[in-house]
Amino acid sequence: MKLYHGSNVQVREPKILESVRTLDFGTGFYLTSDYEQARKWVILKQKRNNSGVALISVFEIDENVFKELSTLKFNEPNIRMVKFCL
Repeated sequence: MKLYHGSNVQVREPKILESVRTLDFGTGFYLTSDYEQARKWVILKQKRNNSGVALISVFEIDENVFKELSTLKFNEPNIRMVKFCL
């Protein structure tokens, strides 16, 4: 599975850093399977920061790794997703 991360810096090795900023789902390293979503995000981020170059880092993940993790997946926006974010 290909996953994308849009940023104004290149990410070779993802790291989850402690942060005081409030993000949609809390502190983390955000990825998407939708290239277009990553592209839109990085353009917005570049405009906000007015620095860096718009880059999309691509990560190839073996889907079998998800079997070993505790995951929560939302296939579409719904009330469960809204309640999770609150």
